[in-house]
Amino acid sequence: MNSIIYSNIIELSIHLEKIYYLHCLFKLIPNIRQMYIVIDKQLNDEIIQFDELIMYNLIEFRMESFRRCWIFDEVSSLLKQMPFLECLSLDIFSQDFRLFDGQLFLSILPIDTLQCFNYAIDYTPDEEVENVDDIVSSWASTPYPVCCLLDDGKTHMFLHTIPYGFSYLDISSLFIKYMNKKTNGYSYHVKELLVFSVSTLAETFVMINYCNKVKDLALEINNTSSIITEDKQENKLNVSLTRLNQLHWFSIDGCPPDGHLLKEILLVAPNLCMLILDMKFLLQLIDKESDQLCISLLKNRIKHLSIQITDETELNDKNIEKLSNIFILIHHIIVENKASNDMFIENIILLFLHHFKKHQLISIIFRSSTTEQLRDNPSQWLIDHTYLKNYIDKFKAECDELEFRIWL
Repeated sequence: MNSIIYSNIIELSIHLEKIYYLHCLFKLIPNIRQMYIVIDKQLNDEIIQFDELIMYNLIEFRMESFRRCWIFDEVSSLLKQMPFLECLSLDIFSQDFRLFDGQLFLSILPIDTLQCFNYAIDYTPDEEVENVDDIVSSWASTPYPVCCLLDDGKTHMFLHTIPYGFSYLDISSLFIKYMNKKTNGYSYHVKELLVFSVSTLAETFVMINYCNKVKDLALEINNTSSIITEDKQENKLNVSLTRLNQLHWFSIDGCPPDGHLLKEILLVAPNLCMLILDMKFLLQLIDKESDQLCISLLKNRIKHLSIQITDETELNDKNIEKLSNIFILIHHIIVENKASNDMFIENIILLFLHHFKKHQLISIIFRSSTTEQLRDNPSQWLIDHTYLKNYIDKFKAECDELEFRIWL
C-alpha cells in the first residue's frame, strides 16, 4: 500500500468502487476536514470494521452508498473515527433493521458537536413490515424528525430525516401517495429526481410538483403497466403541474400508456433542452398528428436528443426522416442501440447522417458494438461512405469498441 501521507489535502470529493478503499484512504489524508464519498458499484463487499483511527480534523462527511448493503456495526465503526463532526449526510441501503432505530442510531452519533444531520436509507426486508409507527416513534425523542414510507406490498421501506437534505432523490412511485409536501421538504434541495416503477406519467405529477426546483428528471416505466381505463385517466388529468423553470434534462425509460401527457411537462418547462426517450415512444408521439401542440414544443425546445433503440425494425428511412423533420433545432444527438447486433452500426450511422445532414449538428454519438473497419480509421470510413467527403477538414471522428463519435 502507498505509504505517502497527503497532509495538505483538507477537502476531497471522490468516487470509490469498494468500501475497503475508504478504509485505506483515511490513513493517507489525516488532516482532511471535508469529505464527499460516492460508492457507486453494486458489489457484495465483505463486512468491514474500520480501524480505531481518529480523524480529528474532519468536520463534514457526506456519503452516498445505496448499492451496497450496510450493517449497523459498519456504520458505528465508521462514525467512531469522526468524533468532531459538525455535518453528517448518509444515504445508504441496508437490510439491517437496527439502522432504522432512532434511539440506537442516536447512540453512535457525535451528538456533542453535530449541528447538521441528513439521513436517508432504503430497506428491502426479508419479511413483511406491518407498519412504520414503531420506527417513527423511535426517532421522536431525538433531535431529528423523520419520514418513513412503506409500500403497499410491505416489502420496500424508505426513511429520511425531515426536511429531505440531499440534492438527488431516487424513489419508487409506489411511495408517492404517502408523501407530504409540507413536512418532507423535497422542494428545498432536490435537483435530480429519479422515479422508478412508474405505471403512468400522471401518477408522477404529484412528486414532480414536490420537487419543483428539479434540474434533471428521470422516469423508469414499469414494463407491466396496464392500460388506463377512461375513468382513471380522467381523474388523473385533474393534477396540474407547477412551473419547472430549472428543468433542462428529462429522460423516460420505456413507453408510458399516457404518453400524450408529455406535453404537460413540456408546457411548464421553458428551459428544457435535453430529452432522452425510447425510439418506440418517440415514434408514438410524432405519429399523433392531431397533437400539434406536443410536436410544436418538441420542435422549438429540444436541442439535445438521446434515442434508445430497442427494436431494429424502428430504424428505417421513413422513421428517421420523421425525426429530422421534427427536431429542426437539434445540435447534439446520441443514438444507443439496445436491440440485437443484427442491425449493423454502419447502417445506423448512414441513416442518421443522411437525414440530418442539413441540420446544424455539433456532435452525434452512436453507442453500439463497432466493427474493426470503423475502429481502424473512422474518418476515412465517413469520407468513403457519406456526404462528409465534401468536408474533410471540418469534422473529427473517433471510435472504440462501444462508441462511434463525430464532431462537426
